[in-house]
Amino acid sequence: QGQGQHQQGQGHQGHGTQHQQGQGQHQQGQGQHQQGARIPVPCSDDVRNAEQQPQETNVPFDGKQGNLIFRTVCDNAPYDKHAIGLPSGRMAAGFDVEAITSGIKTVFGIRVEGGADVYHSTQGKAAFHSLVLEDTSPSSNGKYEVYLDLGQSDPGARVTINFIDAPK
Repeated sequence: QGQGQHQQGQGHQGHGTQHQQGQGQHQQGQGQHQQGARIPVPCSDDVRNAEQQPQETNVPFDGKQGNLIFRTVCDNAPYDKHAIGLPSGRMAAGFDVEAITSGIKTVFGIRVEGGADVYHSTQGKAAFHSLVLEDTSPSSNGKYEVYLDLGQSDPGARVTINFIDAPK
């Protein structure tokens, strides 16, 4: 495949990611989730709109059926944050990094909308994987946001996270 990038097929309902082989690694404790295999698509209104719908439905999760959700954030407004809204009776769990810029510092977090962090990537991937958000806890109204930590990320940083939205 050479050393260039190739566009992956349609993937999850047209939310393509680019592959770049042989680059990056996970560096726990430095605020980076470097997986190296996938690079997020550049942020745009089209990407934001595509992410409003599940990438997959009826995904088995913890004995239930859930929806696979993506959220991409980049180093430019308004794309440096992206909402997660959990309706009554729903939870978000199974968090992971779908794609991340490689070779540059990419620091991100999830916080209660207008409030405190519930996760920051400097906490490492184990904390991210075990994160559970609910419609009433820790946010009383089920509103959260993923954000790129602009103060700690390098220019050009972007990350796509994924999680499962499922019944509680």
